[in-house]
Amino acid sequence: MKNKTISVLLLGTLLCFLSLVTLSGCKPSERYVPKPADPDADMEFKTTESGLKYRILREYEGKPVKPGDKVAMMMRGSLDDGYVFDTTYHDGHLMHVDYNSLIIGMREALSLIGKGGMIEFIVPPKLGYGERGQGPIPPNAALTFLVEVERIERKKEDLSHRSLADKPLEPDADAPEEFSTTKSGVKYRLRVKTDRIKPTSLDTVSLFFRIRLNDADGEIFNDSYHRKSARHGPLNALPIGIQEGIMQCPVSGSVEFIVPPELLGDRKLTWMAIPNEGKDVLPADTPIHFIAELGRIQYKDVP
Repeated sequence: MKNKTISVLLLGTLLCFLSLVTLSGCKPSERYVPKPADPDADMEFKTTESGLKYRILREYEGKPVKPGDKVAMMMRGSLDDGYVFDTTYHDGHLMHVDYNSLIIGMREALSLIGKGGMIEFIVPPKLGYGERGQGPIPPNAALTFLVEVERIERKKEDLSHRSLADKPLEPDADAPEEFSTTKSGVKYRLRVKTDRIKPTSLDTVSLFFRIRLNDADGEIFNDSYHRKSARHGPLNALPIGIQEGIMQCPVSGSVEFIVPPELLGDRKLTWMAIPNEGKDVLPADTPIHFIAELGRIQYKDVP
């Protein structure tokens, strides 16, 4: 009798497990949750002319996603019955997508938000996979998505004209004359502003730069312009004050900043040093004036 009871319990457990597998489609459970929506977010869905239904749950910063952009995002996709056919919330890793390769409904929805934004939207079959379906998505299925845009890599402008740059870009007509100051004490101002991404300390960057001692009229200590060649390297290999100044600059932009001596650490320029010039260490107890143009970023994600 005891063995029979155990067998019944095991059978019940197995059936329960199989039913869960069927319902979940073998997708991993979600261990991460979306970031909070705005308190005043409109919970009503709006409908575009194409038939896409959407509601913006969190406002974004900067400009919205546009054709040619590459987007790093968190995403959950589900069917009408609640079946989740894809999600990044099971492991918390960003999904990287090319805007131009997405289904029409996803492209239209992403064009409504930008970096930091969150949107929920329903894609009708004609804007999704239509009559053919795809993989776990059946024919004529409406798809519900929740998307959080974490980062946008804008379509690269043609920077070939800067490959032989011999002087800094001219500042924007509306560039600020006053310097802002970071919490640590780096003074900076954007000379050329763009809507592209800024680097983090973990990124590898390519840039043109000019370093003067003391101030904007000081002696030129190091200059990549006179060699007409950008320098490339990991940002975190530089003194902390230089890192912080460059991190204020978007791709294709230009920044001017002043670093006090106490933020220059060991003062080694590492990969920024111009070969064969013997200027790989900055003078002691001397602030530096820096102009930099950020050409591109090879960024690194942190899970």
